[in-house]
Amino acid sequence: MFTGDDSAMPEGERTLRVDSLWARVGNFRVPRILPEEHVIAWCGRMHRINDVRKPVYENSSYRSFLPFNLSGLDEVAILAGMDAERMLRRHTTVPFVRAVVPDSTFLDIDGRRNVGSDVTPKLAASWGALRYCAGCVARDRSKHGFAYWRRIHQLPGVFWCPWHKASLVSCTEKTTYAEEPGDHLGPVNTSSVHQRRVRS
Repeated sequence: MFTGDDSAMPEGERTLRVDSLWARVGNFRVPRILPEEHVIAWCGRMHRINDVRKPVYENSSYRSFLPFNLSGLDEVAILAGMDAERMLRRHTTVPFVRAVVPDSTFLDIDGRRNVGSDVTPKLAASWGALRYCAGCVARDRSKHGFAYWRRIHQLPGVFWCPWHKASLVSCTEKTTYAEEPGDHLGPVNTSSVHQRRVRS
């Protein structure tokens, strides 16, 4: 479950660290992280399903979505059931950024990267307005009963869904990952639309 900094810890110390984290989590529901789900979107989903009474803002970090303290990205990875490097590779924009920006995380004396550090480059959720694919939203709601934000849709220069070959919807309102994709639009009142059509 642990790599990087954790592999150097004595087994008992690792166990205490995990036990300490789960003691802080308590009965807070931690869902499985889904394929291509951005880690901050996953934290936003936890915020939503646990009805956390804590305001979050656009461009908030993962810490602001949860009601308990986390010491760093490595503890978020523990919640996801993986090590920090795997979480960064599968659930953040870090792999894409590493292709063009030098990684500023430091190496320890054994040459292991401190991926649990908050200075890992560009963990930020997006480079502007959040984007989603209407086709992905429909498929997610049919399959899971809810929709979730995908990291690939948030990359700069990505305006089309690679799966549905459809243009992405960009949220112009101040939308956060605490909302489901599409929920910022609100329900459409079809009866009032029908009445306007009849009158005209």
